[in-house]
Amino acid sequence: MKKLVVIVAGEVNKPGAIPFMTGGRVADYIAAAGGVDPRKADLNGIYLVDENFEKTIVAMTDEVEPGSTIFVDQNGLESASYRVTKVAIIFSLVVILTGLTQTIIEIIQAVKNR
Repeated sequence: MKKLVVIVAGEVNKPGAIPFMTGGRVADYIAAAGGVDPRKADLNGIYLVDENFEKTIVAMTDEVEPGSTIFVDQNGLESASYRVTKVAIIFSLVVILTGLTQTIIEIIQAVKNR
């Protein structure tokens, strides 16, 4: 027996399990999940995800079966912004560790020269 919910995940405002609606379409479930996040969502990247995590692109007008998972992907800009942020954090850590290493070396040299 299929679950009588549809999971909505990804770039929506309130991801989670939505009770199954007979005749419900992708747009209905996304609306029930609070709509898409307009800054982050890729409206061309809305998928049904199966139990093997394989994605099939869908339209907002497609009807949804009970037990389905709808996934709204990130837009390219948001993905790029996330990657830039990660790179900036890693770069900052490298700078901090380099400075710390240099300070330790200077302390060791000062102790040796006493």
